[in-house]
Amino acid sequence: QCWQPRLWQALRQDLHSSGQDQALGRAQVHEQFLAALNAGRPPVTPLPRRVVIFGAATLPEQSLTALAALGRQMQVILAVPNPCRYHWADIVSGRELLRRERRRQSPRNGHDLSATATEDLHQFGNPLLAAWGRQGRDFLHLLDQFDETAALQRQMDIPRIDLFSEDQGATLLRQLQVQIRDLEGIRPETCTALDDNDHSVVFHIAHSALREVQILHDQLLDRFAAGTLQPRDVIVMVPEIGGFAPLIRATFDQYDREDRRYIPYHIVDLQARDEQPLLLALDWL
Repeated sequence: QCWQPRLWQALRQDLHSSGQDQALGRAQVHEQFLAALNAGRPPVTPLPRRVVIFGAATLPEQSLTALAALGRQMQVILAVPNPCRYHWADIVSGRELLRRERRRQSPRNGHDLSATATEDLHQFGNPLLAAWGRQGRDFLHLLDQFDETAALQRQMDIPRIDLFSEDQGATLLRQLQVQIRDLEGIRPETCTALDDNDHSVVFHIAHSALREVQILHDQLLDRFAAGTLQPRDVIVMVPEIGGFAPLIRATFDQYDREDRRYIPYHIVDLQARDEQPLLLALDWL
């Protein structure tokens, strides 16, 4: 929209005229932050000795740049979830862009998947990892640009820490997780017999998004009634949460908090326009 750049320019001009243009936006704040660190300027308040970030499935490059700069002043540790213990970027589309880059993990059994034909990759990796792993692959590749672990290992003999469960599991869900972890293709001979009561992976057919949420609500009530789960044990992931948010509220808020059928919930990752009708109206302009 043409009005957006004009509004931003007018806002910047107003701040400049009032002498408040030292940090006009996130990009300027980021540049000033990096410049201060690179210049060795002492912080206003003392920095902690160590920062540990857990469970970051993805971070923007701007944040990683800031963390890398902070790493010169303090210890920065990222605990990053990784679905596979071997190098798996080559089973995801776009692998030719990363073929010449260094690899964080070793190939499985020394087999270089970058030389494997695309139509044969299903023999060496789970299709779910190939279909859903692009964001994780790109994030791990981005981390490699900032990671200095290898250099520190050579200098200080710091061991590399990779933590993967060795459990093989008996449920269908666990078998899928093991195949992804070990970069194995789907082969019937490697699958164990399943129990008739195994409901670790269940598919439901619904005619609408509202019906999907209603089925979820009913299934959760059944699990809670059986005592196998508590609300704090459940996380539900959906694409485009903004479209599901009103359906979730309509379904889960139909009972009072005193009702035994009430399920506490919290919706995250909503954009501001999904919660503020005024912002949505501005977006329509």
